[in-house]
This record gives sequence, C-alpha cells and structure tokens, in this order.
Amino acid sequence: MRTQEDPWPLSVAPDLSHAPVGIARTQPEYGGNVQVQEIKQLYLDAIAAARRTIYIENQYLTAPAVVQALATRLEQPDGPEIVILSRLHGDGWLEESTMTALRVSAVNALRAADAHGRLRVAYPHADGLGQACIDLHSKLMIVDERFARIGSANLNNRSMGYDTECDLAIEATEPRNGAQLLELRHRLVAEHLGVTAREVAQARARTGSLIAAAATFRVGQILGRDVVRRIAGPRLTRLNHRLERRELLAIVTLRLLPIAPFTVINLAAGASQIRMRHFMLGTLIGMLPGIVAITLFSDRVLAAVRQPSLLTLTTLGAVIAAIAVGA
Repeated sequence: MRTQEDPWPLSVAPDLSHAPVGIARTQPEYGGNVQVQEIKQLYLDAIAAARRTIYIENQYLTAPAVVQALATRLEQPDGPEIVILSRLHGDGWLEESTMTALRVSAVNALRAADAHGRLRVAYPHADGLGQACIDLHSKLMIVDERFARIGSANLNNRSMGYDTECDLAIEATEPRNGAQLLELRHRLVAEHLGVTAREVAQARARTGSLIAAAATFRVGQILGRDVVRRIAGPRLTRLNHRLERRELLAIVTLRLLPIAPFTVINLAAGASQIRMRHFMLGTLIGMLPGIVAITLFSDRVLAAVRQPSLLTLTTLGAVIAAIAVGA
C-alpha cells in the first residue's frame, strides 16, 4: 500500500484535476443529531444560478422543492434549457405506483411550465430489451460550464431531508475547470446518443439548427421509411436514392442547395438509416458557408459603424450582395 504517493490509479485519466471540492450533506433531526439540508439548498441555489443549461441524471424526480425550482426557471423567458435523464419505469408494482407515478406527475408539471420550449426529458434505451429498461442509477447535475455535483442523493424527499446523504460539488473557478466540466457533460450525452463527445460538442456549438436537425433525424429513424413517405410524399423517393448512394456528400449538397424543406430532409435521412455521424458532419459542413457569411456580415457592420469609410462601406455592400446571391 502506498502511503507517501498519490493514491489515484495511473491507468485512469482524471476528468478534473486541481479543483476545490465541496461537500453537501443531508442529515435528519434524529437521535440528537442536528438537521442538515445542505444538499437540498445546493440544488435550489445551483438551479437559480443557471444561465444556459441544466443537465440532470437521476433515477427519481419527485422532490417538490426541486421540481418547483426547475418549473420557475422554465417559466422565465431568459431561463436555461433543462435536460433530464431518468428511468423509463420503476422496479415492481409498488415502485411503479408510487415513485414512478410521482415522477410522471413532476414531468407533467414541468412540461406545463415549459412556455418557451426549453425542456427535454429522456430515458436511456437499448434495442432488444423488450419490456425491460436500463436501470439508470446515477445522481448527477451539471450547470453550464461552472458547476457539477455527484453523490448519493436522489431527487426525492427522503434524500432531501429524511436520510443521510453525501454529495461532492465542484465549482469551476478557472477556465480550464470549466472546459473539463463541459467535456464531462459532452461525454455523458454522447454515451446515450451513440456518438462521440466531439460530435456532441459540435452539435452544441450550433445550438439551434443542429438540435432541431438531430431531433427530426431521430424521428425519421423511429417512424421508418413507409410512415415518412406518407408524410413527405413523392419527394422522399428521390431523396432516398441520393442519401443511400452518397451519404455524406448528399447531406452536404442538400444543405447547400435544398430541394426540400429541412424537416423533410431530416426525416428522410433518418428513415434512410444513414449513419448519424455522416448526417451531423454533412449538416455542419453544409451550414458552414452561411455561418461564415453571417459572421463576416456582422463584423463588417460593426466596422462600418465604428470607422465609416469608402472601404468599409464597399466591403459591407459586397458581403450583402454575396449573401443575397447565395440566398
């Protein structure tokens, strides 16, 4: 046994290093112990402080105080997006009639509060499970690139005040720590999507269009070609021929020169069973010229406002003309 060296195993690369770690506890008022509800308060504080994204993995979602805090943020027009990963159902009839029923009620309350379309609730799945489901048992929350917590506490009343629990919490005090927390979240999401962490990071960079594209792509996979054909009509047959012959090249071409609405293209791509990485990469490449054009346009507008001259105004006009021609 090593006593003078770092006990961390050399074969495991740490996700985070050189960061202060806090401890949050739950302890009931029992047997002379003082009540401690640090875990509950830390959840409420972290949810209230979130700016862009709250990512939660937890087998339960029944703590009223936490559900209400999430609902409050969903009601706000400038609140964060909230992604919750939980189980499809519980173990046995007793848990189904209690914890699962309460979780369903909580999810319905969150969806009712989601006035701005920023909530996503999902469960892990693998083909061939039949009536069974993946028994997600993680207890984790990541807020933006600033905060992460993991430990023993479930999102239920027992863990908030009636049992003994312990969570570890990390607040990114340096940019390096923030990047490490983002990488952790990307890897967790990638595991459930069946893609790489890099692909998740790229998709997150294009928050609007790529999230919508990935969603309709998945819908196309689930519905299958026959159902999508009834939705999309004769266009689907032509799209399928292109997609099946040249997956990546076809997606790039259809993004640059769309012959159908994006939703139809996304559904057709999913129904054609092309590989997810080809779909996402083709979408990114196809959108790149438009992204560059808009970025250049914004830069030239600022230049013309700050230093109006014949050169800056001419350049701005050329950029506008190029965007108009591309459109």
